[in-house]
Amino acid sequence: MRLSRNTAARPARSAIQNPFHSWRRATPALAAALALSALPLGGHADEAIGPPAVSSPPPSLEPDWLEAVRLEYAGQFRAAGDAYERLLAKEPDRAEAAWRAARAYWQFGEEVTPEAFEEAAEWFERADALAAKGLLADPRCGECALWKYASMGRLVEHRGSLWAARHASDLRDLLELGIAARPSHRDPDGNSTLANLYYSSAIFYRMVPEWFWLPLVVGVKGDTERALADIQLALEISGDRVDYHVEHGAVLLCRAKREHDKLAGKAGVRVLEKAIKMAPKQSRDAIDLRYAELLIQDPSGACGFTRQGFLDVESMAGNVGLGR
Repeated sequence: MRLSRNTAARPARSAIQNPFHSWRRATPALAAALALSALPLGGHADEAIGPPAVSSPPPSLEPDWLEAVRLEYAGQFRAAGDAYERLLAKEPDRAEAAWRAARAYWQFGEEVTPEAFEEAAEWFERADALAAKGLLADPRCGECALWKYASMGRLVEHRGSLWAARHASDLRDLLELGIAARPSHRDPDGNSTLANLYYSSAIFYRMVPEWFWLPLVVGVKGDTERALADIQLALEISGDRVDYHVEHGAVLLCRAKREHDKLAGKAGVRVLEKAIKMAPKQSRDAIDLRYAELLIQDPSGACGFTRQGFLDVESMAGNVGLGR
C-alpha cells in the first residue's frame, strides 16, 4: 500500500446498510491512519530520541555495552544494532539489549531514502523481531512494546492494508501494554519512554476514525476523549516538548470537529498559539510549529494531522462512516 495512492470512492447505498461493505472500502484509509499514527518521530531519529542512557550492565559485559551505547550516541545505528545483538546473544533474557537493538535498527531504517523502500522495510522487520524477543524475555517491557509498535507502524505500507486491518487491535494492545508497564527509561535529554507511549496513544486515538461499526470488524475505533487524556499525561511528564503541545492542540481541534464542541475548538487554538511562542529545541520542532500555524488558520484537518501532511480518512474511504 502506498499512502499517496488515490483511494477515494463515491458513497454507495450499501455502505449505509452493510458495515462489511463499508469496511472493504475503508480498509486503505484505516491502514494509512495506522501507518502515520505509529510513533511519528519525524526528522532524524537520533535527534528525536536523544542520546541513549547508560544503564548498569553486568561487569563482564560493561565494555561491550558501553561500546554499543557509544555507537548509538554517535549515530552509527547499524553498528549499534549489531553490537546490541551480540550482547543479546550472550544474554538472551536481557530485554534491554533487545529493545535497544530494535531502536537502533529502526533508526537506521528511518535514514534509508524513501526510494529504497524494500531496504528500509528489511530494517523495520528486524526491529520488529527484536522487540518481540524482548517481550518474550520480559512480557512487561514497556520499551519493547513501544519499539514493536513503532516497527509495525512503519511496516504497514510494506505489508499492505489488509495486514494493517488485521493487526489494528495488536497495535492498540501494544500501547496499552507499554503504558500499563509504566517504563522508567528516560534519555539524558529528558526523552521519556512513558511520555512517548502516551503521545503515540493520543495520535492513534485521534487519527483512527470513530465510525460506530469499526470495532465490529477490527476491534478498535478512535476516541478523542482518550486522546486528550493521554496527551495531557504526556505533558505532565515532559512539559517542554513542542510536539506534545502541538498534538494537544490538534486533539482539541479534532474533538471540536467530531463533537461540535466550540469550547474545545477555542481551547485548541489557545494551546497552539502558546506552542508557537515556544523556542524550538530540535530540528523537527520547526515542522510542528509550522503545522500549528496551519491548524490555527484552518482547523478542519486536525483529526488527520501528521508531519507528512493532512490525511482526510473520511474522504479517502468515501464517507462510509455516516455517523458514530
